[in-house]
Amino acid sequence: MDLLGYGKSPAPDDVSAYSCENLVAHQLLLLSHLKSKSAIWVGHDWGCGPLWTLASHCPEKCRAIISICIPYRVLELGLEELKKWGINREIYPEKEFPHGQWDYQVHYEQNGRAAAEEFQKQTPLAVRLFFGKARPGSFMKPGPTASVTKFGSWFATRGSLEVPLSNTVLDEEMYEALVESLERNGWWAPTAYYLNHTRNREYNRDENVHKGGVLDMPVLYIDAKYDSVCSVAQTPTLAEPMKRLCKDLEMASVDTAHWANLEQPDECNGFMTGFFRRKGLLPEAEKARL
Repeated sequence: MDLLGYGKSPAPDDVSAYSCENLVAHQLLLLSHLKSKSAIWVGHDWGCGPLWTLASHCPEKCRAIISICIPYRVLELGLEELKKWGINREIYPEKEFPHGQWDYQVHYEQNGRAAAEEFQKQTPLAVRLFFGKARPGSFMKPGPTASVTKFGSWFATRGSLEVPLSNTVLDEEMYEALVESLERNGWWAPTAYYLNHTRNREYNRDENVHKGGVLDMPVLYIDAKYDSVCSVAQTPTLAEPMKRLCKDLEMASVDTAHWANLEQPDECNGFMTGFFRRKGLLPEAEKARL
């Protein structure tokens, strides 16, 4: 399922279209179209915003939840919550990195249109930068996302901008498809997701969700160890709300960067298959693959 603004989905200009509340409505429409009462939902990155929102607002629609890279009750509650739980000050001293690795999101809030235009001018390079493989040498060290407001640019935070495709998790076909769709749809939609933090926080407050956010359905969280932004291995406190609120939680970890399901698909599929089996979700889900 392509999120709004990606792939062959429409890419409206209205920022509120990319709010978690609106995106959950899309998920419910998909479920209705499939004539299903509930589903096993899998999300990655911003797919986890509406994923977790759906789980907390409509638990009856979720047989199980699988989240890759983004723990529960952080992203869907906005930048304030990400900074509260998700900064390891041993890596990001507050004086030097006030926003930690989430600094790039502050840049989007301050310069949304300009950021989108910058990406639009350099789409092939942006795709190669964003889809990089794991770099074990960067573990527990400040990542480039922590200095975007300082330089006023994503690209200025990087060293060499020569990024061969072999250094990414993409093959040629996938790379060309991503570049084509992003050049066609533009970068405003991907940027607009980050401009809904206040709206998302209000919609997902404890008093607005089922049982104050407690989840009883089976949940699998897969962490990407070398993800410099979201890794629970590098920022353990990021998982604290999830551990407290998910009553049937399993956690796994892969030695990858952010795109765990692309970098180590067999390992991720193995975790999911084992999870399905332990939770009695087979045979319906036995053919599921990333």
